[in-house]
Amino acid sequence: NNNDDDDDDDDRIYFGIHAVFGTLYWFDVGGIISADSWSDCFFFSIQTMETIGYGRINPTSTYANFIVVIQSALSTLFTACVTGIVFGFSLFSLLSLLSSLSSLFSLLS
Repeated sequence: NNNDDDDDDDDRIYFGIHAVFGTLYWFDVGGIISADSWSDCFFFSIQTMETIGYGRINPTSTYANFIVVIQSALSTLFTACVTGIVFGFSLFSLLSLLSSLSSLFSLLS
């Protein structure tokens, strides 16, 4: 099924982004408080991108803060793009529906 393949690709991209950022955080040993393993850094990446911020893990070094800034900016850009696509699709669908209704009403008159 084509949709299943697309979902698998999305999952791989999502995992890949967090794996890359998790690794970047892991390079700076001690740069993230309470991040004692690569998986802690991976989950910190998810918390950063999704703006959860539980508070147990936070950046302490300039390097880690710099990576957080980059990831946060990319996350904001990604969210804006997805919002624009969804809004654009919704607006296009609404305009298409209104055009169809207009044509229908003109035929009925």
